[in-house]
Order: sequence, then C-alpha cells, then structure tokens
Amino acid sequence: MRRCSVCAHKNRKEIDRELIQGIPYRKVAKKFGFANSTLQYHQRAGHIPACIAKAEEAKQIAKGADLLKWTRGLLGKSISYMDQAEAAGDLRTAISAVREARGCVELLGQVTGELNARNQTSVQVNVGVQTITTSPEWPVLMRVLSKHPEIRAELMTALAEAGL
Repeated sequence: MRRCSVCAHKNRKEIDRELIQGIPYRKVAKKFGFANSTLQYHQRAGHIPACIAKAEEAKQIAKGADLLKWTRGLLGKSISYMDQAEAAGDLRTAISAVREARGCVELLGQVTGELNARNQTSVQVNVGVQTITTSPEWPVLMRVLSKHPEIRAELMTALAEAGL
C-alpha cells in the first residue's frame, strides 16, 4: 500500500495546521507542491493528528472568548455614552449610541448562538424565557423601550404569542 505523500512531507505539521485553519486547498497545494485532491484525501482519511486539531480548536475557542469579552465591553460603553447623551439632552448622539448598542447586542446574539441569521432577509431568534428576562441586557432593553410604548407593546405581544 502506498504511503500518503502529505504524511511523508518534511513540512507535514505546517500543512496540517493550514488545513485545520481552513486555508483553501488550492493555496496549500500551491505552496507545498501538491494536487488539491491529495490534500483532500489526507484530511478526509483522518491523517491529521488529533493533538494538532485539538490545539487549533482551543485557539479558536480562545478567540471566541476574546470576541465575547470585547463585544460586551463595547456594549457597556455604548450604553454609557447613550445615558450621558440622554442626560445632556443630545438626542442625536443618544440615537447613535442606541444603534451601536443594537449592533453589539446582535453580535453577542450571533456569538452566543441566541441569534442565528439564516439569510439576509430572515433571522431566527432562539431565546428561552429564563435567558431573555434574566440577561443583563433585559433591564437596558426595557428602559429604552419605555420611551417607545408602541414598540414595547408590540414586543410584549409577540413574546406572549410565542409563549414566552
């Protein structure tokens, strides 16, 4: 039986890392002189050591944790700026801060899996009753919505219809 040419390559560890990172086969193939199909076989046949795959997975998890921390920090700053602008009567800046806070909440929802964009026109929200009402963002959302009773009423109706 013929040995896998990727497994025998002197730069195998680097090749494996690039494949795990999702670098396109064509780029890795060109860099190391392989055919795309050779790299595909190597990866699909399970030739990449589990320790390398686990190490790369740990790096991705750490990046996700950092993203979550930074996004929460940005949300906090956005809310702080919104409060300051409201207190100063600067509604234009307050509205800008609300937009930024909304963007942070959307990103948090995507990162945590509570908000899953299926395509550009529809969004699925997966939120449990305990999650939404006990989240630290809930009081902020209610405070902002208290200034918009028609939107708050619509939200409450939609939550009730959904059984939440």
